[in-house]
This record gives sequence, structure tokens and C-alpha cells, in this order.
Amino acid sequence: MKRVLNWIFIGAALIFMQSFLLDRIAFSYYIFPMIYPLLLLIMPFKMSKWGLMFLGFGIGLIMDILSNTGGMHASAMLVLAFFRNNTIRLLEPPIGYGEDNVPGINNPGVQWFFFYSFMLLFLHHLVFFSWEIFSLNRIIFILFKTIFSTFFSVFIIMLLSFLFKPSEK
Repeated sequence: MKRVLNWIFIGAALIFMQSFLLDRIAFSYYIFPMIYPLLLLIMPFKMSKWGLMFLGFGIGLIMDILSNTGGMHASAMLVLAFFRNNTIRLLEPPIGYGEDNVPGINNPGVQWFFFYSFMLLFLHHLVFFSWEIFSLNRIIFILFKTIFSTFFSVFIIMLLSFLFKPSEK
């Protein structure tokens, strides 16, 4: 029960920070950081694809309601959830993931978590900005916005991961 309440608190905090802080700051025309997908990124390794997709759709729907974006967040989160387990298998280190069953900077490590976050957030942002702009004439703009926003989002997520790093056992 404590673990479920912890996940709910983390999710609520990320959605609050995204909706009421990051969405209100104009960083740049090319930079629109999104940290709320972190909740899906740090779900246990063995979570089922259907569970991830259900959770991703729910989080995306909440963000769509708060942002008035008509399904863009939900569709991007569904794509992230769909590819998450495949990305985890693709990046699995030769020694496996260890005893801790939750991805993060402690397990399997900072470099792994950076690439894992970058790959999935790039995909998430690409879907989101493709829906937002919805024009093949502006594909270069979509790619630039996706790349810059992904780097900035990963930077914030890594910073949050170091600030709220679980204590060593």
C-alpha cells in the first residue's frame, strides 16, 4: 500500500510541476520540456505492456484535460508505453538489471538511464510535436523542436533523479 501511495504522490507531483510550472514558462520557441513521462519511465521493469498502456493513457488524458490539447499527450504516452518494454530489452546490460526492479540512476546506472530516457522521450516528443504542428511542410521544425525539447527534458529528469535519488542500502 505504501508503494502505491508513493507512486500516486510521484505522479501527482510530476503532473503538477508540468501543468503549473513548466507549461507556464516560455523557455524558447524550440524548447518545450515535458517531465510527466518520467512516471512511466520509472515503473518496475516487469510491468506488463497493457498495464503501462493503461497508465500512460490515464496520465496523458489528465495532461490533455489540464492543457486542453485534445489527445496529444494521451497518444504520445501510449506510444511511449508501447515501446518501453522493448527499449528495456534492447538496452539490457549483459549482467541483467540486478536486484532492484525499478529503472533509475542507481539501477542499472546513470549512463543507461540517460540513454533509456532519451530514446523514449525522443519518441514521445516526436509524436506530440507531430500532432501539435501536423504539417509535413514543417518536418524540419518538428525535428528541431523534438531534439531540443528532448535534451532539455532529459536534463531536467536527470537533475530530478539526482535530487531525489533513493538512499543507498
